[in-house]
Amino acid sequence: MAKINKSELLQALRKDLKSAELLNNQRTAKITEWKNAYEGKPYGNEQKGKSAIISRDVKKQSEWQHASIIDPFVSSDEVIKCVPITSEDVSSARQNELLLNTQFTRKFDRFNFMTKAVKVLDMEGTVVVQTGWDYLDEEITVEREVVVTDDYGFQSVELQEVKETIVKKTNLQHEFVVMRTSTLTLLAKTT
Repeated sequence: MAKINKSELLQALRKDLKSAELLNNQRTAKITEWKNAYEGKPYGNEQKGKSAIISRDVKKQSEWQHASIIDPFVSSDEVIKCVPITSEDVSSARQNELLLNTQFTRKFDRFNFMTKAVKVLDMEGTVVVQTGWDYLDEEITVEREVVVTDDYGFQSVELQEVKETIVKKTNLQHEFVVMRTSTLTLLAKTT
């Protein structure tokens, strides 16, 4: 195996960082421009004695579309469709579809979530959603029936104290990561 030249590697990484900073600055400038247009902020080219009225058509058009974008996600109990790959997957695909639809429609505040996601989409561009749960491990001691074998090979059932770990879901968290494209993209990643 060839030895890595650390100075060349560091130079390459710095070069990548420099080019990424340029692209990030360009993207940030565009997002700022879009937010200013959405909020109806002055353009900076206003002249004294001329009209300084700024149209808020971007915001009006954006808010007008909210209902039609949110509707497919909140109007039906069958939002998620699982497609089997082989004939053996048909029953598990149906079971997964039922489970996911139940969780999304009954155990999740989907209207509030989709409203926030669409608002970010309108102001920033594409929405990428990273979801996850905070888990809390709790170790408890319980009495369980355990099969015990003595020195002569005889087995018997006895009650013994056993330590078990219970995993509790504390709360759902989601964060919106924003990137600009022309379509709505919702990606879920379990953490």
